Amino acid sequence: GMNALRIVLHLASALCFTTALAHLPLAEAMAIFFVEPLLLTALSVPLLGEKVGVRRWAAIGVGFVGVLLVVRPGTVAWSVWAFFPLGSAVVFALYEIVTRKAGASEPPLTSFLWLMAGMGLLMAPAAPFY
Repeated sequence: GMNALRIVLHLASALCFTTALAHLPLAEAMAIFFVEPLLLTALSVPLLGEKVGVRRWAAIGVGFVGVLLVVRPGTVAWSVWAFFPLGSAVVFALYEIVTRKAGASEPPLTSFLWLMAGMGLLMAPAAPFY
């Protein structure tokens, strides 16, 4: 259950990011992906019941403004491909939340082995193309 969901989320994140790298400079793709910790913090409130203080929300806001400065939406430099690293960040944040929930009932090594085995099996057919 949880391991299958983790594998699918991790795979989706990886595929979104590698697609982005085919169309965007690495620096731009990474700058957009760096919104992931901000998303993780925001999603941890409704999904994990964590408390986030005013200072952290302010830091999230500043971080998001930083991402907007790098990405420059609405300018000529803006590209629809920017949604791929953003999608990767959203899905990876969800993967981390599911991993945190699974960690309550499963040892880290077991969780890691399931992820690596699942990713290896699912990505093996694509390996010749990369």
